[in-house]
Formats: sequence, C-alpha cells, structure tokens
Amino acid sequence: ERIRKGDNAAFTEIHKRYYPRFYSTAFAILRDNEDAKEICNDAFKCIYLSIHDFRGESMFSTWAYRIPYNLALNRRVYWRSRQRSKTDPIDTTVVRGDEVYRLDR
Repeated sequence: ERIRKGDNAAFTEIHKRYYPRFYSTAFAILRDNEDAKEICNDAFKCIYLSIHDFRGESMFSTWAYRIPYNLALNRRVYWRSRQRSKTDPIDTTVVRGDEVYRLDR
C-alpha cells in the first residue's frame, strides 16, 4: 500500500527483500549472470509501473515472484526461437570507414 502511495522508501525495502530470490529464480532459468541481473531490473521496473494493477487476491510476494519468473521464461523462449547458444562465436569484426579489422584472440 505504501508503494501505491509513492513511498520510495517502501520500494527500496521491497528491492532489498526480493532481489536475492528474483535473481536466483532468473539465474536458475537462464544460467547467465548478466541476463539474470537484467531480468531483476526489468522485474522491479514492472512492479513499480504496475503496482496499481495488484488486486490483492494473492499475497504480494506471490504476485511479485511471478514477474521475474515469467520474464526469464519469455527470454528463454526467445533464445530458443533464435537458436541462441552460449557457445556461439562472438562477431569480432570491426569496421572503420573503408577498413575492416578482425579481432582474433
């Protein structure tokens, strides 16, 4: 309720309380540290922007935990539809003007 009234301190409390579980949920699905962090950031943004949609029919935690879970699942589906693999080579080609450089390790 405090978040709905614009209490930023309450949102900070929510962030501290839920970030570890949000991160572990996202990481368990995606197995990527940076993507899990990005999912957490997106989840908190969703909470902040849609807190007025929370109807209170379930506990806040239940509603909140579904957000990073769903975001992570959506990202995984996106990867699979694009056949993304963590072992795919990174493009190391750099173009400057008319010159093309290949950054080989």
